[in-house]
Amino acid sequence: MKLSSHRLRQEEKKFTRKLITSLTIVAVSGIFVIFFGLPLLAKVVYFTSGTQKQTQNTSDTSLALLPPTLDSISTATNSAKINVSGYSISDAAIIVVVNGEESTKIPTDKDGKFNSNEISLKEGENKINAFVVRKDQESSPSATFIVIYKKSNPKIEISSPENGARIRQDNRDITISGTTDPGNRMTINDRLVIVQNDGSFNFKVTLTDGDNAIQLQAIDEAGNITGQELKVNFSS
Repeated sequence: MKLSSHRLRQEEKKFTRKLITSLTIVAVSGIFVIFFGLPLLAKVVYFTSGTQKQTQNTSDTSLALLPPTLDSISTATNSAKINVSGYSISDAAIIVVVNGEESTKIPTDKDGKFNSNEISLKEGENKINAFVVRKDQESSPSATFIVIYKKSNPKIEISSPENGARIRQDNRDITISGTTDPGNRMTINDRLVIVQNDGSFNFKVTLTDGDNAIQLQAIDEAGNITGQELKVNFSS
């Protein structure tokens, strides 16, 4: 059945409107892509590139050398040389620094461990740390240890009684008084004595008839020892 001329014109108008609508949508879409889509795409590409670069930088930073870890070091010693050991990365060199000056270079083994007993000290306070070197990289310094080197023996000064004193009294107890260096460990006849902050001490001893030999000993933080004998004679 053939369509009438009026019906055909209506169908043509509908087709024309659809075509115009489609072309308009395509044109608007093209304008949107040009003015909005391309800049947005550029931003996405830039952000992705920046993220990759940041990730690469982070990866490079993670490869930075960490400072070595030193084993615990005694705070005081009577030896002019001490042992320094610890661990770090393998196939590297540990530079030990004493009082701001490079002292010794120690290689690490396959497990990253290192050890040297040839670290020289000066008398008094010494500040010790280390850093690791591998190829053209160098770490920041490790934690710092302070070591006191003492080579002189501690003092013992007895103020009472005098050495060789003759004691005549009914009471067999006497008090031994004197001074040593503050912080020293003090014993009298192998019994621990309390040393005050100023180094003074007082200790009661019970005497026997006749001659009495009283043994005093002071030990400082570095392990230096001074011994002294006090002789008194007692009779009641």
